[in-house]
Amino acid sequence: MVAVVTSQDSIDDMFVGCMPFRERGVEFKWHPMDDSMQIGEAFRRFDRVRAQFQRSGYSNSEILLDAMGGTTPLRVGASLAAMMRNVKIVHQRVRQDRYAGGVGIGIRPKT
Repeated sequence: MVAVVTSQDSIDDMFVGCMPFRERGVEFKWHPMDDSMQIGEAFRRFDRVRAQFQRSGYSNSEILLDAMGGTTPLRVGASLAAMMRNVKIVHQRVRQDRYAGGVGIGIRPKT
């Protein structure tokens, strides 16, 4: 499962960009933000998404943050929250023509 935190303006691009993964069975949860320029709101949004994963039985060690896309305040807020909660941050490089504005919060598959 992947939770996508993105601005309202970018949700359409993010949805289209995620289609190949959806076709392969990846489940997405969408969390659009009204103002992705607020570090504090991004911090709180990450915490809410993390809490949803925890209610589903996942621990912080199973949650990953990919903060590659999105606005700088969105990346900073989500990254600060992840660091304070001991959530692993991964960095996935993407081609610039495939850039979409948001961050992804995923879980490791259980083995």
